[in-house]
Amino acid sequence: MDENYGGGFDLISADIEKSYIRQNLPIRRQSLIVYHDQLHARSESTRKELWNDMQPLSKLKSVFSRLHPNETLTTSKRSHCNHDVKKKKKKSTGKNHHAGIIYTALLSHVSKDFLKKIQLSTIGEYHDVFDGTTAVNCILDILNTNDRNLALLVGRALENQDLFHHVDYKYKLRDSDTELYQFQFIHHDDTIFLETMSVPSACKTLPINGIFSVLTDCYSPTCTRKSPCYSISCPRMKEKKIFPPILFLLLMIPFLKKKKKKKRSLWRHSVPLNVVLGANNLEQKRQECIYELIYTEEDFTKDMHYVQDFWIEPIRWGDIIPIERRNDFITDVFWNIKDIERVSSALSKDLTSRQDKHTIIPRIGDILLNHVKDFQPFVIYGAHQIIGKHEYELEKKRNVKLQQFAEKLERQPESRRLELNGYLTKPTLRLGRYNLLLNTIHQLTPANHQDYQDLPKVIRTITEFMILLNKKVGLSDNAFHLEQIASKILPTKGLANLDLLDPKRQLIMRGKMKRFNDQTWDIQVFLFDHYLVICKIKYQDGLEYYKVYGKVNL
Repeated sequence: MDENYGGGFDLISADIEKSYIRQNLPIRRQSLIVYHDQLHARSESTRKELWNDMQPLSKLKSVFSRLHPNETLTTSKRSHCNHDVKKKKKKSTGKNHHAGIIYTALLSHVSKDFLKKIQLSTIGEYHDVFDGTTAVNCILDILNTNDRNLALLVGRALENQDLFHHVDYKYKLRDSDTELYQFQFIHHDDTIFLETMSVPSACKTLPINGIFSVLTDCYSPTCTRKSPCYSISCPRMKEKKIFPPILFLLLMIPFLKKKKKKKRSLWRHSVPLNVVLGANNLEQKRQECIYELIYTEEDFTKDMHYVQDFWIEPIRWGDIIPIERRNDFITDVFWNIKDIERVSSALSKDLTSRQDKHTIIPRIGDILLNHVKDFQPFVIYGAHQIIGKHEYELEKKRNVKLQQFAEKLERQPESRRLELNGYLTKPTLRLGRYNLLLNTIHQLTPANHQDYQDLPKVIRTITEFMILLNKKVGLSDNAFHLEQIASKILPTKGLANLDLLDPKRQLIMRGKMKRFNDQTWDIQVFLFDHYLVICKIKYQDGLEYYKVYGKVNL
């Protein structure tokens, strides 16, 4: 067997093999990848334990024993192996661990294993999240490989099917411990499936389907590992080094697209060459940053117009939301986003007007000073944002029309494959981005320039808004989560009131735990300012509830 094949074996039933021989058909042995947690630590006898039938190959009803990676299962040895397995089964003491069989080319298999193995945590204000490096490491373990690029590609394939997303909807999956991701909240009617698969409670996803073709076997029935076929895309052509370039090209395609897009988003490409050459290096960098401020503000304005034209108006005048709760839904979800659109449009108009008049923009501080005093709507919106996202997800769970409308709209090019929650977070993110851009522009501005005095005033005003926003968001987030937790705690006999709705109450931390030698996350822990509460997770009608069975006074 090919030594690069890492843990696979050829699997075909005796009946099918005889049928092939009778019909003079070539025999193709499907490659199935077998993973087990402690392969090298186990003894030779423990490795020969029974395996369940692999689900995609439902026609193969025979039972096979686990083999050493260097062994080959042939037809002649099959009956002898089965005999040894039967003897082993009789002597079993019940301590054997039956690992699952996973065919890594099937994204449905990878997603289920990913949901089981990924560890969720609370990081800052984000609950039930994981970082990009943790996700890649988890997929590496599932694929049984050391190729991080391959794991990243598989992870992005899962992300493209809405298994998870970036917490701020900014980036695709990155192999970075600074980028956080969370599972997609989608209604799932199959509660039994979720419980039996030990899916994290935060994730009620629709089943993931699809085939990752890079990991599949060759489609040719005559292709074998010893004698691969002629196709350059055959995955067995490893010795000709076809596989690495395919991965490289797959990873480079989105990068090249972004690079081409960024090329259009540079000041030096928007003005004549003699203007660029006439400016010194410091001024060129300053103009690039000003240009970025202007075009990102224009993009932000377009995003706000998109929400208004493609979401708010169709919902207001259509039958997507029942009329009795339509206005409340629009108010709760979109809040004062219309005011933010107005502020951004006015700022973008003035910046663009000055850009149209000058190839080298002389100053921007005066424009910003005139508009920054109107940034209060950003604070009002940010304090309500968590409630708006919750109301949207709640309505989408119970309203099939809204769910279908969202799925259809998110496939249109105007959405840029971004769901509504991605747009709802943009105003809060935009307020913080202003200071990042303005600080850089200020550092590149000469001391004798008027912007050198004006920009710090703008930055201080925005900083005051951000401090106020963070304070209000913290209070709103804390009150919202306390209310949600209080509504999910099941009544317990003899349990004193936790008093979670007290305005002074604080949720400091929350997280899930699992029992020793158990893969299910069935223990929920809450750290409040007055109690440490330990709950057992219960499911009712597909929703997560908590039964308190322990608390510690603080």
